[in-house]
Amino acid sequence: MHYAYADLDTMRQRYNPESLEDGVNTTPDGESIFYISNPGLGLWAHHARFK
Repeated sequence: MHYAYADLDTMRQRYNPESLEDGVNTTPDGESIFYISNPGLGLWAHHARFK
């Protein structure tokens, strides 16, 4: 698989964090993405640690 850089302004328009909500979002062209506004708040926490 090949990866390349994208134009930052183009990506900011397509994936504007100010218009996304936490969780699953669908872009105008139908792409489904999962957005996390602050992954440092426990995205990787395991449920067993909270028992």
